[in-house]
Amino acid sequence: MSIGFLERNMDKAFDCLAEVLATPNFDEPSQLSDLVKMEAINKANNIGTLGLQYARSYAESGIRASARSFESLRSDVFFCQYAAELLKTTRPLPILTDAALHMTEIASYLFREENMEFAVHGNSRKFELVKLKLEMLLNQIKNENSRYSKKVPHLIGVPSEFDKATYYKNFFKTPLTVNNCTESMLGAP
Repeated sequence: MSIGFLERNMDKAFDCLAEVLATPNFDEPSQLSDLVKMEAINKANNIGTLGLQYARSYAESGIRASARSFESLRSDVFFCQYAAELLKTTRPLPILTDAALHMTEIASYLFREENMEFAVHGNSRKFELVKLKLEMLLNQIKNENSRYSKKVPHLIGVPSEFDKATYYKNFFKTPLTVNNCTESMLGAP
């Protein structure tokens, strides 16, 4: 491959990355609706194959506060219910507009300096060019996102329900012939 071809493709890759990170666009309700529908179908179709993941994340969710946020069954059920509500309404635009506003707000907090890390692998001869492109990307994000340099001076405490572990004992009946059983407990890291 010629160096010119690689440089052109690197420019396209950085342009695409800059567009996604610096100016996330949630202003296309029809595309957003299609993405929600497709993801809901994928989640619904994979419920059987993700049984062990659901069981493990559910069992872990009472042990640590951070594990609660990764509990996948609850989030997948919520997403499927959200998609069902979107499908049954005759006027989905207000729901999608509200979702777009929330996603834009979330993106402005996620794409901040303190949340970003880049690892670059490649030819050392191109490192200066890659470094320049990364600096341009970070400057573009900083210019587009008013919260880019905002520091969070304090962390919000997690509610006291996580002071001690909660061990759940539940059975979820599924129409499948395979059942998954998991047990999670606190241990040494």
